[in-house]
Amino acid sequence: MIKDTEYKSDVIEFTPAQLLAGKIIAIGVTVLLVVWYIIVAVGVVSVVFWDIFFGSLLLAIGTTLLLSGAVQKNSVSVWLAFPFLVPAVIEFLCKFLLSQYAVLYPLYIAIPAIASLVCITFAGGKRAHLKVVVFFGMEAVFYLLAVLSVIPLFVSVIISVFFALIAVIYILIRIFRSTSDHE
Repeated sequence: MIKDTEYKSDVIEFTPAQLLAGKIIAIGVTVLLVVWYIIVAVGVVSVVFWDIFFGSLLLAIGTTLLLSGAVQKNSVSVWLAFPFLVPAVIEFLCKFLLSQYAVLYPLYIAIPAIASLVCITFAGGKRAHLKVVVFFGMEAVFYLLAVLSVIPLFVSVIISVFFALIAVIYILIRIFRSTSDHE
């Protein structure tokens, strides 16, 4: 019986070596996470276990996605790493430094921009990634201005909603234009 070790897809094909590398990365990061949890639980590192539990878990998931995506040249995996990595970094900054969620929340809004900015360096669809960077980067800036007390939060929300409506109209125009071109 021949074991099929190759993943097939209409979009991307992974070689057996890439699949093996992804599995090794996942196992390695998981082992490191468990060792980290044990070190903290037994008191070698003097932090409260529950203060690092979720941030460490998010960091491990994001690191696994980022490293395996880089090895497999899978931009989707790399992109998906950042919705885990950014919240992990924010949690650690808020738990162990002098920062607060009220100051760092624009980074949550910027997650798609950060992810696309990294993907734009090696992935296809550079124009699409650039549009995501611009849209979510600007959205994050609107809220950053409120954090910096340049404008009130309600003004940031109004500008953000207006900008989002413009984006929706742009997308609808593109959709209707492309369907009429195919007819």
